Amino acid sequence: MKKIWAVYLGRMREFYRDTASFAWTLCFPLFIVLSLYAIFSDRAQIQYNVAVITEEDISTLPDAFFKLRYVQFVDSTQEEGMAWIRSNRVDFVVQVLPEKIVYWLNDSVPKAYFLERLLKGSTERTVIRQTLAEKPVTYLDWVVPGVIAMNLMFACFWGVGWVIVKYRQDGFLKRLNGTPLKAWQFLLAQVLSRYVITFFITAAVFVGAKALIGFEMRGSYFALIITYSVGTMCLMSFGLLVASRTTSKEFADGILNLFSWPMMLLSEVWFSLEGSSNTVLWVSKMLPLTHLVQSTRSIINEGATLMDVSDHLLVMLGVSLVLITMSSVLFKWSEK
Repeated sequence: MKKIWAVYLGRMREFYRDTASFAWTLCFPLFIVLSLYAIFSDRAQIQYNVAVITEEDISTLPDAFFKLRYVQFVDSTQEEGMAWIRSNRVDFVVQVLPEKIVYWLNDSVPKAYFLERLLKGSTERTVIRQTLAEKPVTYLDWVVPGVIAMNLMFACFWGVGWVIVKYRQDGFLKRLNGTPLKAWQFLLAQVLSRYVITFFITAAVFVGAKALIGFEMRGSYFALIITYSVGTMCLMSFGLLVASRTTSKEFADGILNLFSWPMMLLSEVWFSLEGSSNTVLWVSKMLPLTHLVQSTRSIINEGATLMDVSDHLLVMLGVSLVLITMSSVLFKWSEK
């Protein structure tokens, strides 16, 4: 028992003497809770998202439907509304005309059924249902690109960043420092080796999801591979930046979680942020995972080309270049 107690005390001292890890363990959960509250407090009661096509101010419309609680009404054009409902960004689209209300819905979305009933029972205008010109995207079709991108993010962060920190902590990098190998050569080799592994993992997840779920691939596989390759490089650059000087695996875990959690929540992996505050939308656009999710989702679900997603690709390439350069400059071989 004394031996167990001695080992236990030794591990506890090692933990609290590592001030960076100790601080992250205490502060990170609190940071996540406060961030979630700040980001989603205004959406906590929102259950439905409705795009409204009207020339009037939505708040001045007399119909009881537009006074319903727990419904987020988003002003849109007809083109935006059709695009949003086809891609599951909203649950319902209505066009308000002087004597009638025209609406569109996706039959595969349960919320749309209830909104249709609510609309018919809360307006005196003539209500006309319209059929979508194209086959709508189901939620499973919509969420698959996000899940694949999220899996890619975790593989890049921990497959590169955490491993390099482990090498440094174990003294492996210190031994490499005695060779002619330069920092950028070591980092490039790590990126290339991890890229090959990540490519096959992502391909396996994609093929498995397509076989099990049977989602429709509307775009080019070549465009998808290029986009995933650029996204992989971008996400790996975050792992490299964390690993460039970090000496503790626990601290590296904290930093990687600090990057990954906001991306997982704000990059529209699981749900659309349509109707969120401008602050939330701005933060989302700053995250590289958002650009990866939106570009691959456009290719898979909408048949977008590389030119259509070129803005996302340029952002990810720019982030990669900046972070990889910073990683090479800041990189150190040993813990000291």
